[in-house]
Amino acid sequence: NNVNSTMATDILKVQALGASRLSDVTTLAVGYMFIFSLVIFYLGIITLIRYSRGEPLTMGRFYGIASIAETIPSLFRQFVAAMRHLMTMIKVAFLLVIELGVFPLMCGWWLDVCTIRMFGKSISQRVEFFSVSPLASSLVHWV
Repeated sequence: NNVNSTMATDILKVQALGASRLSDVTTLAVGYMFIFSLVIFYLGIITLIRYSRGEPLTMGRFYGIASIAETIPSLFRQFVAAMRHLMTMIKVAFLLVIELGVFPLMCGWWLDVCTIRMFGKSISQRVEFFSVSPLASSLVHWV
C-alpha cells in the first residue's frame, strides 16, 4: 500500500511539473500577444489621429526604415562574400597543415616501419621511444 501511495505522489509531481511548464509557455504566449496587440492598437490610434487632422495616409515617416530594408540584401551579399573568403582561408590552412605536417609525419612513420629490420630494432622499441619522448620521436619521423 505504501508503494502505491509513493507511486501516486510521484505521478502527481510529474503531472504538476508538466502542467507548470505548459502554464509557463501559455503565460508567455499570452503576454507576448498582449504586448503585440497594444503596439498595433497604438499605431492604429496614431494613424486615426493623423487622418482626422487631414494628414494623408502615407509612409513618408517610414522612409528611414524603408532605406534600411533596402540595404539588407546588399548586406547579405557582403556577408556571403565574407563567408566565402573565410572558408577559402580555412581550406588553405587545412591543406597546409595536412601537406606540411601530417603527410610528412605519416611518411616518416611508414619509412620507419619498412626499415625496422635494416636497423635491427623492433616495433616495441619504437613504441617505447615514442612513449618516453613523443615530441622527439615525432620530430625525427617528420624530418
